[in-house]
Amino acid sequence: MDKDIQASRPFSQHFLAYMIGKQLLQKHSIELNSLTHANFYEVKEAFERNKEGLYTRAENVLTELLKEYFNSEHLDLIDGRTMAAAFRRFDIVENYFKVPSWWDEHMI
Repeated sequence: MDKDIQASRPFSQHFLAYMIGKQLLQKHSIELNSLTHANFYEVKEAFERNKEGLYTRAENVLTELLKEYFNSEHLDLIDGRTMAAAFRRFDIVENYFKVPSWWDEHMI
């Protein structure tokens, strides 16, 4: 397993879920506040069919994002407390995920 991916795994699961969920909703042209019992199973089935690829892609994108964020090619050298703090502060969400141009370039 890639050491950089392994270094972020204890902290990144909620972010990966966000990335995958947002990507699925966009592919199905569904806004989060419009997700209902009527369209939930469509999105769930898409997730079930593609979960390995979705997860792998999100994890790779997040790993590259973290390398840029920490200005380090070796995430396994980043202290766990520092890594955890980056996720707690939500800098990643504000500076990357909520920026439409970044999201479109990396996740669509």
